[in-house]
Amino acid sequence: MNLKQSYHSLKEKVSKFVDSWYGRLILKTGKILFLVLILAYLAFKLYQIGWQEVVANLPVNPLFYLFFILLYFSAPLVQIIIYRLTWKFDVRRNLFVFVKKRILNKSVLGYSGEVYLFNWARKTIDGELTKLGEVIRDYNILSAAASNTVTLLVLGVFLYVGQAQITDLIGQPDPIYFIIGGFIFLILIPLVYRFRKYIFSTPLKRSLQVYGIHFGRMTIGQVLQIAMWAVVLPEVSLSTWITYAAVAILVSRIPISNKKLLFVGFGVEISTMLGVPEAAMFGLLASIAALEKIFDFGLYLFFTLLQPEGETVADTVPAKTGMVGTEAEA
Repeated sequence: MNLKQSYHSLKEKVSKFVDSWYGRLILKTGKILFLVLILAYLAFKLYQIGWQEVVANLPVNPLFYLFFILLYFSAPLVQIIIYRLTWKFDVRRNLFVFVKKRILNKSVLGYSGEVYLFNWARKTIDGELTKLGEVIRDYNILSAAASNTVTLLVLGVFLYVGQAQITDLIGQPDPIYFIIGGFIFLILIPLVYRFRKYIFSTPLKRSLQVYGIHFGRMTIGQVLQIAMWAVVLPEVSLSTWITYAAVAILVSRIPISNKKLLFVGFGVEISTMLGVPEAAMFGLLASIAALEKIFDFGLYLFFTLLQPEGETVADTVPAKTGMVGTEAEA
């Protein structure tokens, strides 16, 4: 059996396992156990620190909540701006779509928001299904590219001014990983160039436009995040907050759900090393994680009651809206 046959055989086995009832049960059980472990660890840390101290350190500065709201809604608002470049739709009546998309991606499953967006676009936007899918695919690629750029910039700043060394946070990495990563990168460059027309269809000018908007939003998001932390604990140095921003980015790259809770655990664990009181850091990070869950649940429930599933804007307007100029022709 050659390498290609082995790959397809393995892929088929994995697909069968994931689609089987026992595969779904094992994966779901694994997710639940992981969540339980995180919650158990946080409960243990709360017991060690003392819940009275944590409660006493909950944020009271109004700017904290203002920055949180700006940060929470920045992604849906920017998504609306970006997709309005290509699709014509009523922003006010379809705001719920992009808020739900954010909630599904962040709190349910990665890219489940894109599936939801495609289903909405299929019923609402006048255009070929292939074109609609290509727009979502391309804009996600550009979003990922902008995210990776901001990640490299933040990690670069962290390495220059951060209060801790990267090896203190993640351990001493094996050089073989860098060699393998570089080798894969060198292989991917010609492959991406060779098949670029099959994996990307948005014109260059629009691509740069979308990339720039995403890059701006993510850069501002990093500033808002650090500002949100700093107004609660102004005595903590900027270099320490940059270290936390780097840790948040590293945690966000782990392909799991409940990343916010995991970040709370990491953040509290390294607080002593960075000279930050554990109770204050627990109160700050736990407040953010709890607020996000409250917003996710409340807004999803609100928009679901306001716009029941199965009834889209397409059901309440005479005709589908269209695609904007060059994108419809691309």
